[in-house]
Amino acid sequence: MGYALMNPNQSIKVEYRVRVNTSLVATKFLLRCDMPFRGSEESLNSLFKGPFLELVDTLKEINLEIASVINCASRNNLMTAPKIQKNLAAACAYEITQQIICDIADDVFSVLIDESDDIAGKEQMTVVVRYVNNEGLVKEMFNDITHKDVSIFFAKVNMLVNFIGSSNKRQELLRKKQETQFAKLIEEGQIETGSGLNQKSSIARAGDTRWGSHFRTLTSLMTLYGAIIWVLEVFENDTSFEKYGETIILLDLLQSFDFIVILYMMVEILGFTI
Repeated sequence: MGYALMNPNQSIKVEYRVRVNTSLVATKFLLRCDMPFRGSEESLNSLFKGPFLELVDTLKEINLEIASVINCASRNNLMTAPKIQKNLAAACAYEITQQIICDIADDVFSVLIDESDDIAGKEQMTVVVRYVNNEGLVKEMFNDITHKDVSIFFAKVNMLVNFIGSSNKRQELLRKKQETQFAKLIEEGQIETGSGLNQKSSIARAGDTRWGSHFRTLTSLMTLYGAIIWVLEVFENDTSFEKYGETIILLDLLQSFDFIVILYMMVEILGFTI
């Protein structure tokens, strides 16, 4: 009786694993060949549904088990949706990154960085890690911290820049707080004084075409970090403020672990390449 009740559930798990593994095989093949996943027309009647779906169909043709499992699945359980494809690709990237970290361990490595435009004319940063593995072979691994992650990060930075720069009052508060901080540090002897030192900084929107512009924006953000937090906190408790919601979002963003880690990482990387 117990076996009879458990058997259908076991069958469901096996079929689910077959569908996931089939999509994973297709994902790994396309990543290895550096091929796109999606097609311009992915309907059932399309002559070419895109590389991913066509590869899944090919796997069905050469493996009857895969064909029977996928053909009997409901439309929302095929494990071929674009979101599933992205998740599988991200999982592969994570595993590759972990393998690179294990190979490098505490050894020496170098980072090669270049910039280029994608098909839409948007700037991308390509990062390649070069190291010598345990077998004495030189390895060069492409590490995609590129357009997606970087552009999302800078979109958040520009959101902050726009918030500060769109108001003379907020800019003035930032300047006054910066002056107060400098005066306190000078009084405590933590920074030197002299010609050209301790000049006022401002945070400007990163340009669209040059990483030097991004670098200046990020270094300014690091310099003004405490003052910016203070300005945001001034408006945090004013629920009548028209940008109250944006203030809360920016405060949470600036103080999040992920944002701070990426900020320091980008400053370190760009500092070597600018």
